[in-house]
Amino acid sequence: MKKEGEWMVSNNILIIEDSMTDFLVMKSLLRNLGENIRIVHNSDGLGVMDTIISEKIDLIILDLMIDTVDGVDVLKKVKGSQSTREIPVIICSAITEHNMIKRTLNMGAYDYFEKPLNDVAIAF
Repeated sequence: MKKEGEWMVSNNILIIEDSMTDFLVMKSLLRNLGENIRIVHNSDGLGVMDTIISEKIDLIILDLMIDTVDGVDVLKKVKGSQSTREIPVIICSAITEHNMIKRTLNMGAYDYFEKPLNDVAIAF
């Protein structure tokens, strides 16, 4: 990631999201933040560690409710690996239970956004 003013701008963002509609909304909102943003999509959470390394990911946006894997397990893998633990992970989920939000933040998630997203939420 590079600094631009006081804000960090991530060039390579991985969105782990199984809903194509939600992915396209996030992609559109993120594109509005800058020209040099590259979006990488993973729809099932499988092979995510390889993708993070091969694509040189700077930021991960993770849905917790993926059909094929548990998003919490993906977060554990990312934060449990020496090579990926420093990459910020933002949870974006329809799960609004306080215990889940607290759990993921305690596991190392950088932030937690509730779906549905809007441009105010993502313009952090």
